[in-house]
Amino acid sequence: MDYFSRKGVRSFVDYRLLQAHTLRLEFSGYSYEPVRRNSNWSLFGGDKVYAANSRTPFPVVPGNEQSLLLVTAFDWRDNPIFPIYGWYADFQLEQTFGDFSTTGWFVTVKRFQPTFSDQKFQIKLLAGARTGSHAFQHLLPLGGLGNLRGYREKEFIGDRALYLTANYIIGQNWLHHVPLDFIPIWEGVSVGVFAETGLAWFAEPGNPDAGLFDFGKIKLKDFRNDAGVSIFVAENVLRVDIAKRLDRGYDDWRVLFRILDKF
Repeated sequence: MDYFSRKGVRSFVDYRLLQAHTLRLEFSGYSYEPVRRNSNWSLFGGDKVYAANSRTPFPVVPGNEQSLLLVTAFDWRDNPIFPIYGWYADFQLEQTFGDFSTTGWFVTVKRFQPTFSDQKFQIKLLAGARTGSHAFQHLLPLGGLGNLRGYREKEFIGDRALYLTANYIIGQNWLHHVPLDFIPIWEGVSVGVFAETGLAWFAEPGNPDAGLFDFGKIKLKDFRNDAGVSIFVAENVLRVDIAKRLDRGYDDWRVLFRILDKF
């Protein structure tokens, strides 16, 4: 589903402040190659097959690239592995060299908030922009496993992206009243509901060199929305998402499986 391979090396230096916040300087070098579609079947979905490579008008461009990345991360969560409450935020600034000269910035903000008993509310905001290339490997995709789960994999792409998700999770203190304890893994199960909205777009279609903070013309009605239910096993070791896009009614519900996926 990535449509390209990336091979190379990466090195970084971290500076930790108060054993929680991080300043990272990272250097990497990669080579990109398009990946040939070599399978024409699927385990689920009947006669559905993989899309051609690439299904977008923006092809993967082979080449070599070096990257300099600066990351600042601030972590006020009570636990970095299984957080119950607190804030997390990071900001990334990247400059690439070689066959591709691009500049990008990327922001992540998360909030973890307990509510009642072992129930909790989570919200996450992602935003980013890149300028200098419209090669497929440099675009920002939305849709599928990682975000906008009610839509097809990477259904939306652009050099700008904005995404917001909110989850409400109910733990075992309430679920143990449900008479399903005959299921072997029931004691480790939590359930949740989620809603998402997001958009990936081009600041200036046809111009990969648009200003890094040029967001073009977008309207609230352009954003795509979905909602669904999640089943968590062993604190998100396994997660099953059942999602439905909200902009039209005739699409199927989508079922996705994730292993060891962090919010």
